[in-house]
Amino acid sequence: HLLDRAPDVQQRVCDELAWVLDGRPAGLADMPALRLTRNVVLETMRLVPVLWVLTRTTTAEVELGGHTFPTGTGFLF
Repeated sequence: HLLDRAPDVQQRVCDELAWVLDGRPAGLADMPALRLTRNVVLETMRLVPVLWVLTRTTTAEVELGGHTFPTGTGFLF
């Protein structure tokens, strides 16, 4: 979906894969050479996280929305 919005980047990823892999399946040894592909995957994960819930725990007392939460309170968002 995101690459469809950026056809120039999509083409560069396809070119990188074709150049590095030359038609064969990717292996662990190929990863260092697939820099653009790696960056695209990481940016996609940043923009569209795979988790539907994230957690955070307070390290100090905090007030949110008029409510005070002590140190160690867990939050889901």
